[in-house]
Amino acid sequence: SYGLDWRRDRLIRLLLDPDDTGIVTGFIAPEIILNSTGLFGQAELKLGALRLSGGLRNEWYRGRIGDELAGLGLSGEGTPGRLAPASLLLANLGAVWSVADDVQLFASFNQGAELTQLGRAARRATDPSIISPEPARSDQYEVGVRGRAGAVDFTLAGFYSRSAAASLLQPDPTCAGESFCPLIPLRVPQRVWGAEATARWQASKQLAVGGLFTWQRGEIFDEDFGRFIPFGADTVSPTRVTAYADWAPVETVSARLQATWVAAANFFTPAEQAFGFINTPSNFLVDVSAGWQLGPGELTVGASNLFNRRYEYTTLAAGGFTPALAQGRQVSIGYRLKLR
Repeated sequence: SYGLDWRRDRLIRLLLDPDDTGIVTGFIAPEIILNSTGLFGQAELKLGALRLSGGLRNEWYRGRIGDELAGLGLSGEGTPGRLAPASLLLANLGAVWSVADDVQLFASFNQGAELTQLGRAARRATDPSIISPEPARSDQYEVGVRGRAGAVDFTLAGFYSRSAAASLLQPDPTCAGESFCPLIPLRVPQRVWGAEATARWQASKQLAVGGLFTWQRGEIFDEDFGRFIPFGADTVSPTRVTAYADWAPVETVSARLQATWVAAANFFTPAEQAFGFINTPSNFLVDVSAGWQLGPGELTVGASNLFNRRYEYTTLAAGGFTPALAQGRQVSIGYRLKLR
């Protein structure tokens, strides 16, 4: 398969007077226009039990800071003009080998790209030609096995992802102390790796039990420390184990009980914690749900965080770590109508 595509994006984000929202007081992002053209090809080849796939995609970017509301002296205004041109080549490769009727080995390499925050980069820009719309490219590798052994379905996979210049954000240092201080683009090396395993056993026609194991770690280069430091729980998942049981005693009734244990995320050293990074404690959560076929539809009942556990998680806000209280018990009742 092959193809050609073209896309045009236009963005403008304004600051408004809180007393009169019809008055524009400044820009979060001045008008920016980006045109992108992509040419791609993808192929697949089957050699007995081995299936190979691969492809290439090349993208070309042309953009400019527009003149919408320009020249009015508004805060955050950017100088209209063309951005620097950019292009990007991405590749992907994959292989699946059926070693038995119910077992497959697989491996893949994929390149992805993220193009964000051009509007923020254009804020207060005096020379548009030095702004490059080149996306932040990343490389992903994955290997694994999947299949069935008797009544058990299983998967096991490991992955590694890296980027020499991931697209992130930091507070604008030129607006320190102001009531509104937007975020600006930041390009930083980072890498993430991990493994995941799943299993599901169909114990009987009415009962199935299964589980999921997830392990992730990651690092990002920190200029203040001058080295790579771990990602926190806001970016990578702490070690997580989930077990569940699906029960359908009769054809019209089904239920699920699920328990999840999340390990403590002790990623940071005392020195890093003093700098504002936060370790998170472990927690244990239980969810339940059930469904009954009733009339032309299904009545559903569910509860997440059944025991109303109080725990915190961390988010990134204003460039720093912020603890936030997680949601307590949530009960839902619904009816899904099936139209034939």
